[in-house]
Amino acid sequence: MFGIQGKRDSRSTKHRNTSDVVGVSGLRHALNPGQLGFLTTKELEPYHGLIGQELGLEAVQFGIDVRSDNFNIFAVGPLGVGKLTAITRLLEETTPHWGQPSDWVYVNNFVDANKPLAIEMSPGHGPQFARMMVNAIDELRVGLPAMFQSDEYVTRRRSIDLSFESNQEDAIENLIEMAYTKNVQVLRTPSGFTMMPLENGEPLEPEEFQQKPVGERRVVEAKIQDLERQLGELFQSFPAQQKVRTEKLLALNADMAKNIVATALQSVRKSFQAYEKIIRYLHAVEYDLIRHVGLFLGEEPSDVLIKGHIETEDDPQFRRYMVNVLVSRDQSEQKGGPIVKEANPTLSNLLGRVESISDSGNELTDFNMIRPGVMHLANGGVLLLDAAKLLENNFAWEGIKRALLTKQIDIESPIDDGSVSRPVTLSPEPIPLHLKVILFGERELYYKLKEVDPEFSNIFKIQAEFEDVIPRTPENELTYARIIAGIIAKHALNPIDAIGVGRIIEHSSRQAGDGQKLYINFVTLQDVLI
Repeated sequence: MFGIQGKRDSRSTKHRNTSDVVGVSGLRHALNPGQLGFLTTKELEPYHGLIGQELGLEAVQFGIDVRSDNFNIFAVGPLGVGKLTAITRLLEETTPHWGQPSDWVYVNNFVDANKPLAIEMSPGHGPQFARMMVNAIDELRVGLPAMFQSDEYVTRRRSIDLSFESNQEDAIENLIEMAYTKNVQVLRTPSGFTMMPLENGEPLEPEEFQQKPVGERRVVEAKIQDLERQLGELFQSFPAQQKVRTEKLLALNADMAKNIVATALQSVRKSFQAYEKIIRYLHAVEYDLIRHVGLFLGEEPSDVLIKGHIETEDDPQFRRYMVNVLVSRDQSEQKGGPIVKEANPTLSNLLGRVESISDSGNELTDFNMIRPGVMHLANGGVLLLDAAKLLENNFAWEGIKRALLTKQIDIESPIDDGSVSRPVTLSPEPIPLHLKVILFGERELYYKLKEVDPEFSNIFKIQAEFEDVIPRTPENELTYARIIAGIIAKHALNPIDAIGVGRIIEHSSRQAGDGQKLYINFVTLQDVLI
């Protein structure tokens, strides 16, 4: 066996000596600097795009153009080949033609405060709505106290009070007169009422009364007991009368306040009459304001001691009438869909969160403390995420999948992702989601996700392949030189002459392990140049 193997080696060596031997010149694909067509990189127009990645960019463009749900993109390829930069530039050319995304605000739910209402508005209208609600409450802070000090209100309230007081006094006087006819005197004292027997219209002293015959005393005592019973029943009826009085005062307050409240909200109604949900909300606000006019009169307790004037939006008494602008699109900014990158894709950073404050050991929150996630900010546009970092954060992968599959952003989640304490009592109304997600990751991670997660392929249907090795053609060599010029310009480095560029290109081939190819890891290239 060894002999046969040896003969084979001999023939093999002979064969290599005649046809397969690589000469010294073949070990290095040298570049003639004169072929580049420039003396130094100062003459070149910098290039900031990708090189040799046409198929990957075409896949990305296809995924962007398909606006149907769940045609999201996974950009596969090594770190440093320029995927993020090139795709961002591609998006900057495409997304301005998309429709401008809506504003979203949260407002109080007057039926169930634990379930704040989400309202969609045209771009820029969210802050306007918030300002107008503040202005309306400011107007009421002045108008309502003035109305309750008006002569009309004072007269009408005094009439109700006098009627109540008169009814009580008349009932007591009637009882006193009736007792007198039964020879019993009802006396008012600082501690209440007391009763004494009468004789010939004059009160009997206790000693005199005790000298009366037993039968006579028992008759008088029975009368006094009956009168005391009637007096007790009379006092028991007073709370019901007080309730009637309170109801009449509330009705008066509502009657006097409704016109002022309606006037304060009139401009808001007029400005947003096209929003049916806002009109329903304003109806609930008006009803609540009328019921709680005492907020504007200092009659209702507040959890916070107020000293001096507090701006309406900062006053805890009026928080429930404010508007929480979650996302607003300034029409003066870039048109079209937003492009958002998130370096730390935790669950709360993606889907938003509900903040809280601690008060005497209790966690307090309301709709004003709802904070947006990047999915809110990117809604209507594109969200760019590093797949590896996404998977490193607890529950973030499941959270983003749930949002994409249900087509809505639901902040309601008691899961503790380690970043924030989230109260479980607040369940904001979900917001519809129209979003394109692009994940960036290594090829091994892509195929691992396809293998272990059956939902992955249904959500990320577009695979965009990016390579770190491309053919070494004259065209690619010149583009590579322009990329070098771009890095030099970005970092204010000294220009490099054609000989130096040639050496760098040769070094790139050495990194690719093939003289006919170029290694295009721009992070490594930048490090070499610096």
